[in-house]
Amino acid sequence: DAAKIATSGADLPDRLNASRIVKLDSRAETHVSRAKFLSTGDMKYVDNTTQLGVEVAGVFGPVNVQGEYQTTKVNRLSTPVATYADHSFSGYYGQVSWFLTGERRPYSVSEGEFGRVIPKKPFGAVELAVRFSTLDLDDETSVDPIRGGAATNLAGGLTWFVNANHRFMFNVTRVDNN
Repeated sequence: DAAKIATSGADLPDRLNASRIVKLDSRAETHVSRAKFLSTGDMKYVDNTTQLGVEVAGVFGPVNVQGEYQTTKVNRLSTPVATYADHSFSGYYGQVSWFLTGERRPYSVSEGEFGRVIPKKPFGAVELAVRFSTLDLDDETSVDPIRGGAATNLAGGLTWFVNANHRFMFNVTRVDNN
């Protein structure tokens, strides 16, 4: 409920609706820096938001696929002194991995998550992975445009599961922030 987000709003003519603020932001997937390169900034006078997401994952022997799409609609109120536009933002990712040593990633239906990989071979398990993701926080409306930025990430990885409790990961990610 956007109305429950606290702000003083003392400098705004419509204090009640000024407290309805939503801000969307994100860090790069590499987590090398805590900086948030993408941000819509404060969107004031928000009536409500709607978020829709679709997620899919599958295990096909040693191959794993996973993806997700999310869209967020921010519906705003007009005030006696200004008109604000509604905004839409979206992002998605897709990834594929393959166990070169034949393991299968376990999935727990009751928990709704993937489980621990237990290597079949004495030297462990080896997994190759590739991932693509994008996020767009730009919405160039004619009234009150939002220029939050857009980003794409392309990652490749190699994981060595020494045993069920230890793993070594090597990842390379190309981050392109606009």
